Formats: sequence, structure tokens, C-alpha cells
Amino acid sequence: MHETKRKSFGFALLIWLFLGGIGGHRIYMKQEINTILWYWLACFLTFGLIWAADLLFLYKWIAAQK
Repeated sequence: MHETKRKSFGFALLIWLFLGGIGGHRIYMKQEINTILWYWLACFLTFGLIWAADLLFLYKWIAAQK
């Protein structure tokens, strides 16, 4: 049986800070590749505002994993 590991909010926050612009935090949360591609497009078109908004969603994603 495949066991999913619990995600760390602190680690996700570090990934968001350093690799958030390329969707590193979304890869850590194991989101689908098409979601990441749309994220790149949205970040490019909004000059990074989506990247900043993802900070608000990180805690919610981590809580949903537990």
C-alpha cells in the first residue's frame, strides 16, 4: 500500500520563497502538470501576482493533506 507523507508548511514556504516563480511549491504539493503550466502562464500575464496569492493558499493545501 502506498503511504502519502505529510507535507511540511515550513518547507513549502521555503520552496514558495525560492522556487515559487517557477511553481516549485506546486510540484511539492504534487499538483498536475497542466495546473503548473497554467500557473506559469498566469504568473507571466499578471507579473507575479498569482505567485504572491499562492502564499495565502499554501496553508490551506497543507491542511488538506493532513
